[in-house]
Amino acid sequence: LVIKARTTKDKAGILLKIMKGILTKARFDEGDLTRIKQQTLSSLSQSLFFPGTVAKEELFKAILNPDHPYVKSAQKALQFVPTITPEQLKAHLKKIVNRNQILFAVSGNIEGEELGSLVEENFKDLPAFEGLAESKAAITPEAELVFKEMNVPQTVILFAAPALDNTHPDFFAYFLANHILGGNVMQCRLWDEVREKRGLTYNISTQILNGALVSALIGSTSTKTQSAKETIELIKSVWRDFFEKGITQEELEAARDNLIGAF
Repeated sequence: LVIKARTTKDKAGILLKIMKGILTKARFDEGDLTRIKQQTLSSLSQSLFFPGTVAKEELFKAILNPDHPYVKSAQKALQFVPTITPEQLKAHLKKIVNRNQILFAVSGNIEGEELGSLVEENFKDLPAFEGLAESKAAITPEAELVFKEMNVPQTVILFAAPALDNTHPDFFAYFLANHILGGNVMQCRLWDEVREKRGLTYNISTQILNGALVSALIGSTSTKTQSAKETIELIKSVWRDFFEKGITQEELEAARDNLIGAF
């Protein structure tokens, strides 16, 4: 749950008071809840026919425990959403809104000490978190190819591998390696081989997912169905070559300069 807001310095205290009210006194009126349920159910029903959404669900089912929170099933959600009550939502909000789990990120013309005083004044009576934090899950290391047949002209391809957590001492080296492999779209190995040289796709990229409960390197692309097998084999070849032979000094310097410039 993320709340974004902008205000002037002299209204910061008022804004924090309003935010606390939103988090601790939400009513979830029946009419509003019914409207949101209908919107959610419509979106879920449509997602059953979106190759990207279906592929993502299949990917996470393959690399994680089927009961993992990141494994989202549209079919299950379609059955569950209509049963949600205002009381359930209030209980869940009460469970997650506590001093240990609220994080404030602020930029602007205000000192940290002044902001801290305002936060303490408005949120000091929140309860402490009493539950146990879930530990990160390791993704399934075995290579597996999962197909989900759909009557669509384009085939969506997702691929994944274990990744370093962002607290690991080698994370930034890993981050740089991903930038060279597929993170820097239009200037990376996968783009060069799959898009530029062979024209098999309009786009291909990789990204590091550092969620609270899992860390993974996830890549994605799409191609016409007739080219799917060729594209998969090419991705595997580039991936294998990258990790067996490493990177060149030129790639390292270009990626380093690009990232420094971006930041």
